[in-house]
Amino acid sequence: MTVIPITGDAVSETSGHVLRLQTADKREAFDRDLRKFAAEVGQGLAGMQTNAKKYKQTDIVGSLRVAQDEIAVTEKENHRVVLVVLSDMVNCTQGLRMDKDAVFQKPDMARQHATTFAQNMNFDWRSSEIYLGVLESTDLQQMSSERRDGVREFWAEFFHSGGAVRYQFATDGIGQLPKFINYKEKS
Repeated sequence: MTVIPITGDAVSETSGHVLRLQTADKREAFDRDLRKFAAEVGQGLAGMQTNAKKYKQTDIVGSLRVAQDEIAVTEKENHRVVLVVLSDMVNCTQGLRMDKDAVFQKPDMARQHATTFAQNMNFDWRSSEIYLGVLESTDLQQMSSERRDGVREFWAEFFHSGGAVRYQFATDGIGQLPKFINYKEKS
């Protein structure tokens, strides 16, 4: 499991702040291995929360690039690749301002922009399942419903264009995450 924080500038601010954890290769009696792993996850997330900073911008795309780099070095043959993004999903950087750019005012314009953007950025999500858990924010609350729809359509098309195996946009943050993680495709 890899946890990547969303920062104001992923290239310069993410280094040294990525949490990488791995489950034991061998199972232990009474799920001791799972309890140890859960404790490590809890400690790691608590440490990330303690060291979290408030940023003037939100570089979701940059953090996704870091995630893409992590996925590229992950052995996928016997592993399922699930990317969980917990955010308001409002990218606010100089190159992509979802809260202000005109292209996000209309869902169809945002969808078209996502196709081009994904191709230009060369993201490849073909081995990945994507869960987008939307978290509340003042940026999101201040947007019109049509702009929020535009943001949602952008991300749906962005991951679709990149070939994601499966993706879900969940408006209740982590509420649907257990169902998504436990999903089994019907034969």
